[in-house]
Amino acid sequence: MIHPAETREETVTVVDRPARTESVIVGWEPRFVCGCGAVFRERSAWEHHADSFADRAARGEISAQEAAVHSHYANGDVPVVETVPYPEETHTEIRTVTVREAWEETVVRWKCSGCGAKPDWAAWGWED
Repeated sequence: MIHPAETREETVTVVDRPARTESVIVGWEPRFVCGCGAVFRERSAWEHHADSFADRAARGEISAQEAAVHSHYANGDVPVVETVPYPEETHTEIRTVTVREAWEETVVRWKCSGCGAKPDWAAWGWED
């Protein structure tokens, strides 16, 4: 006797593209870079920085050469970057899952060796 496979359907979520983030330039801002490498948003902030080193040199706390490093700057624009999140992109699918593989069963039919009587095979769904 052959028994068909037992299956069921289930809904699964399939990820088409995982969640991610992307850095995007949304504008530009000026920056002032001191000779020592410090970065300032405004020129007045750099001037305060440079003046403090000039004052320290005038008081003899640091050398004039060391103060000179802070006496010049370079300026330029730097990008303003924002992180943009993108959600996971998915879709659902209905899949057939096999719970039990098809299988074959060997059925032994019998009859009484004394009188030859047989069971009512049809009552069990079998043909004689």
